[in-house]
Amino acid sequence: LEYYIVDWGDEAEPDLSAFEGIDAMLSYYSENSDSMKIAYENTKKLNALRKAYLEANPPKQRDTIINFRPIE
Repeated sequence: LEYYIVDWGDEAEPDLSAFEGIDAMLSYYSENSDSMKIAYENTKKLNALRKAYLEANPPKQRDTIINFRPIE
């Protein structure tokens, strides 16, 4: 994975230490992209199943409970 630096300010050369976070993120993504894709797909499937379940079994409206206490 690569990126292109469009603007780095008034300096003659870009400060490479400012891009360490981006480098770390891209390295992590390239090393773990397979497991991240699986986790994303599983989350999408679970969300779809949860939505289907809630449509088939809508939650019941709960009664409103108001607690009173004496004022001293």
